[in-house]
Amino acid sequence: MRKLLIALGCALVAVTGCAPSTANSADEPTPSGTAAAPSEPATGDPSLCPAEFGAPDSSVAADKRLPDVTLVCLTADKKLKLNGAPGVPTVVNFWAAWCAPCRTEMPILEQFYTAAAGKVQVLGVVTSDTRSAATSFVADESVTFPNVLDTSGQVVKKTGLMGLPNSILIDAKGKIVATHVGPFKDAAELRETVKKDLGVDVQ
Repeated sequence: MRKLLIALGCALVAVTGCAPSTANSADEPTPSGTAAAPSEPATGDPSLCPAEFGAPDSSVAADKRLPDVTLVCLTADKKLKLNGAPGVPTVVNFWAAWCAPCRTEMPILEQFYTAAAGKVQVLGVVTSDTRSAATSFVADESVTFPNVLDTSGQVVKKTGLMGLPNSILIDAKGKIVATHVGPFKDAAELRETVKKDLGVDVQ
């Protein structure tokens, strides 16, 4: 049975692309659910930080929201509490600069973010990676959608996701409506997924 479970786990990682690294355990979350301050200083553009989410909506059960975790913006030291209400449908994408499928998917997310023009938000969660590597990558790729930093990979652990990249789609109230395993193959697939699951048509 143990061999079967290991095999299934490996197969899932193969499907999703990259297994999250545990190299950044120095930045483990505190007991309160707030990640420890990143060991590297912020060097990016503060304007690329996400807007704060609203308070958790009482109509959405706790197990239907993102985990009660507070992460710091990738490019500045502004914090974001994930389990609140974003106020706009949001694609939350988990990625890392060392993950090849994530790097391939990034232009698709950026194209969608630009086309959505505020109708749908894109939020990147840098997972099990360093601030310097991720900051350098988003600068090189001219990524303009906001990103937060999860060096210990605590959010994917709490949500049960395996591998990178993966995406969670939440509505304006913060309710999880769908999970997309693996990278989006193209912008059309991302648009179709958002239309089906979030009810927003982005052209």
